[in-house]
Amino acid sequence: MTDDLIFLIHKYIEATGSYVQFTGGEPLLNRDIVKLVRITSKAGGIPEINTNGFSLTPEIAKQLQEGGINVLKVSIPSFNSNLYNEITGVNVLSRVFKNIRDTQKIINIRINMVAMKHTLSEIDFMIDTCRELGVKQLLLLELIYNPHLQGAKRFFREQYVDIKKEL
Repeated sequence: MTDDLIFLIHKYIEATGSYVQFTGGEPLLNRDIVKLVRITSKAGGIPEINTNGFSLTPEIAKQLQEGGINVLKVSIPSFNSNLYNEITGVNVLSRVFKNIRDTQKIINIRINMVAMKHTLSEIDFMIDTCRELGVKQLLLLELIYNPHLQGAKRFFREQYVDIKKEL
C-alpha cells in the first residue's frame, strides 16, 4: 500500500501537482506517515495533514515538522465537550486539547471546524480556547452539501450557515 502511495505521490507531483493532503480515517495512525511526508517534500510537493489530534504527540509533531509539514491541521467538530462526544462518539476532547498544547510549540497548529448553526454560539469560546492553547489559526469551514449521505438535505437545511453573513 505504501509503495502504491509513493508511486501516486511522484506521478502527481510530476504532473505539476503541489499539495498532497493526507486525510481520511486518521493519517497519524498510518505507521508510514512520516515517510510519506518526507517523500512528498523531497519530491517537491507540499505535504499537508488533517488529523483529529487524538494520536498527536510531541515526538510525531517533531518528525512531521522535520519531514516537511509546515502547519498541522486539527479538525475539531465542536469545542463543547458534550457536543464533541455526541458527534464523535468518544470522550476525548480534553486529550485532544492537551495534545495540541503539548505540540504547538514544535509545529504550527491550525484548528479547522465546520461552521454550523449548532456551533455558532461557540465562536467566542473557540477563540479563547485557541489563545489558551497557543494556537494562532482557527479556520471556520463552510458546510458542504453531500447528496449521497442519508438525510443530507434535511441536515444541510437545518445546519448550514452563511459564514460571511453570520460572522
